[in-house]
Amino acid sequence: MKKDGAADKNPLAEIKTDGGFTSILGTVGCIGDSLSSGEHEYLYNGNKGYYDMYEYSWGQFLARKCGLKVYNFSRGGLTAKEFHKYADHTLAFYPDKLCRAYIIFIPTVSAI
Repeated sequence: MKKDGAADKNPLAEIKTDGGFTSILGTVGCIGDSLSSGEHEYLYNGNKGYYDMYEYSWGQFLARKCGLKVYNFSRGGLTAKEFHKYADHTLAFYPDKLCRAYIIFIPTVSAI
């Protein structure tokens, strides 16, 4: 859209529905807590629990929309302090899991 001869600077003026050029990244790694892992809360016999459901994480929605491969190196409740131990569990630093981009959304301390 043009406005008075200049490009419209409103980023919402044109909504991309296909992910735009995001697919050029190829592989993306998501490092984070419950917001990245698709964590759901459940109730079983009166006890509250939490379960990571990666297929419902925003990273996997991004993968499906943009044609990317997204690895989830995330877990509900994960903090930056704990990540160095958890990274070995997820194989985050192994050569076959290297990504062209990483989205890091992880708190430094637990919210609880």
